[in-house]
Amino acid sequence: MAIASLVLSIVWIAGIGSVVAIALGFISRRRAKRSTGTPDGAVVATAGITIGVTGLIFAAVFWIVVAGGNSGSTITSSPSYVDGSKYAALYYDNATAESTVCTTSNISSRDSASLWMSGCHDGWATARFAINNGASTGLNIGNYSP
Repeated sequence: MAIASLVLSIVWIAGIGSVVAIALGFISRRRAKRSTGTPDGAVVATAGITIGVTGLIFAAVFWIVVAGGNSGSTITSSPSYVDGSKYAALYYDNATAESTVCTTSNISSRDSASLWMSGCHDGWATARFAINNGASTGLNIGNYSP
C-alpha cells in the first residue's frame, strides 16, 4: 500500500492520483506503525503523502486554470465586442449599409465604443460571409435585443 501511494502520487492523473495516494499513504503509515519490523513502509508512505499533497496543490492550480479558460484574455470575449457583433448580425441586410448599422449611436451606455465598433465591423463581415457563402442554418446571434 505504501508503494501504491508513492506510485500514485507520482502518476498524478490530474489530481485523482494525488487524492488516492494521500489516502493510501495514511492507511499504510498507520499499518506500518502498528506492525513491527516495517519502518521502511512508513517512510515510503510519508513520501507518498508528501508528494500527493504537492500534486494536489498543482491539481488545484491546474483545474482553476482549466476552468478559467481564456476568459477575458481576448478581445472577442469582451461584452462590448460580442454585443457589437450580435447587433451587426441581427441587423445585417443586403440593402443596409455597414456604415448605417455600425455607428456610435447604436452603442449602449454600458459598452466600450471602440470594442463595440470592432465587434460590429467583425460581425458585419461574418454575416456577409455566411450569407454570401450559402449558410443554410442562419447565424447564431442568440437572444439579442438592442
